[in-house]
Amino acid sequence: MKLNKGLFFTALLIATSGSNAQDIVIPKETGYNFLEVNNVNPNISTLTTDLFGDQIDYNTGSVNFTQTDIELQGNFNIPVRLTRRLSDPDSWYKESLEMGTWSVDIPHVRSAFISRNGDHKNAYWAEGLACSKPLNTNEDFYTTTWNGVTGKHLTYVASRQQYWNGDSIYIPGHGSTKITQKDGAKTNNKQWKIECLSNSSNEGFKVTLTNGHTYYFEKYRAVKSNKKILPTPIVNSRDQCTRHCAAPTIDDGEPSIPHVEYDYYSAFLLATKITDVHGNWVKYSYNPEGIVNKIYSSDGREINFTIENDRIKTATANNQTWDYHYDGLLPLFLDRVTKPDRKYWLFDYNQTSGDSVFHKLNLGYHTQYPVPGYACTAGLTHQRLFVEQRHAFKQVILI
Repeated sequence: MKLNKGLFFTALLIATSGSNAQDIVIPKETGYNFLEVNNVNPNISTLTTDLFGDQIDYNTGSVNFTQTDIELQGNFNIPVRLTRRLSDPDSWYKESLEMGTWSVDIPHVRSAFISRNGDHKNAYWAEGLACSKPLNTNEDFYTTTWNGVTGKHLTYVASRQQYWNGDSIYIPGHGSTKITQKDGAKTNNKQWKIECLSNSSNEGFKVTLTNGHTYYFEKYRAVKSNKKILPTPIVNSRDQCTRHCAAPTIDDGEPSIPHVEYDYYSAFLLATKITDVHGNWVKYSYNPEGIVNKIYSSDGREINFTIENDRIKTATANNQTWDYHYDGLLPLFLDRVTKPDRKYWLFDYNQTSGDSVFHKLNLGYHTQYPVPGYACTAGLTHQRLFVEQRHAFKQVILI
């Protein structure tokens, strides 16, 4: 925003005749340009859209919002903080969702699998074998249904290449990386060392960064997505084009057929401990559903959480409490964050409108199963208020 400011002055010249110079009394000037007299050069940056915590990738159009409510300073540089994260419309419903539409920004390793009536067909993450099994040792899902229009049975497939997008490691401040496999060992392009951990219920990961910090990912959490996976009809090979084919287009899909839908799960192994080379540590504890209920460190920093209806209700640190309120519409959108000083953030998602990116019909628009006839526009408005400020000389009364 460019602001053009003008200063307007009116000068009154009083001419006297027949007077000596010594008879002229020059009045003391009480109005002056404070900025010029004091050589004020504005060098503090204005409030930008960063106030909202939004981060945009201009290459892809991806956007997410991050807001830090609590950050405790300590004797070493492993953070003890509570940061909320709202991912872009194509991804938010696939996150860990401890705060309705928002997720707690916790280090994690993640994957995905699908299920039909509770049957995940030995998906390796759901079986607790996330580390030792080769990548994407999931199965394809097939189902056959009667098509009343064609009078034929139609077979659908949800292939593992369709619903699995890789296993990845995410560490706040260090970014994310996909796990790859070489000679049976798991590796990545950031030179992070990956090792397997085993406990009584599931496997985990031990990841050591190049700075010596070691992350232990041991708490399993699976989040059922609000968006279903729709399998793809299998076309007879004789009906497929093999030469001089038209360019593929984005299909608007067929009407949803509930009995061929699959539940999509985002699977997480959340950080339980972080250590540095000096033995300092930060630990995370969770309730049975995998929602964080405490973050604490070896130097005494501590954040405690209360949980209600599988959502974080409050966060407390240093005897100060942050309160989180959710609206009554599923999936319980976070609509208010109240700080200890009673200042608050308000969030309005317009999720009941058909053109909202948060409407269930628009989740992941034109990804995997598109819904025709919808287009989405999102915007933000930030108002700035300018007021006049008078700066007085010493012993000059402001009128």
